[in-house]
Amino acid sequence: MKKILVLFILFSSLINYSVTGQQHLQRRYETFLEEYTRMKTRGIVSLSIGGVALVSGTILTVDGIHRLNNIADDGSSEAYDKQMEASLEVIGGLICGLIGVPLTSVGIVHTILGSRKSNEYKEKLQNLSLGAVCTPRVKGLSLVYRF
Repeated sequence: MKKILVLFILFSSLINYSVTGQQHLQRRYETFLEEYTRMKTRGIVSLSIGGVALVSGTILTVDGIHRLNNIADDGSSEAYDKQMEASLEVIGGLICGLIGVPLTSVGIVHTILGSRKSNEYKEKLQNLSLGAVCTPRVKGLSLVYRF
């Protein structure tokens, strides 16, 4: 009788340990999934903002250079004002472009990495299960992880 009781307690603690371990692993995978999904979202936002900044900076720079080349330098204050406006447009375009390049680069990396890792952890969550194994060789509960 004592042996049956000891085996029952041992079996109960083993099942409890397996279930608790699976729940802990599942929570960990869910945390990673949320983190990488947020990374993907931040990457898309960064990519969008960086792309807009890069395109607008390029347009401003090209337009400012074009305006600078077409201003006749006759020494008048009107020509000087136009040169200043065009110069400020070129500087603003360069600043936008310099901000857009790293934002776009970081956005691309975060989008790709976040997407790949979130898909990986979604798959890991789907493959993790606790179930009964009933084969000719083995019978009982088992923690199953499919590769």
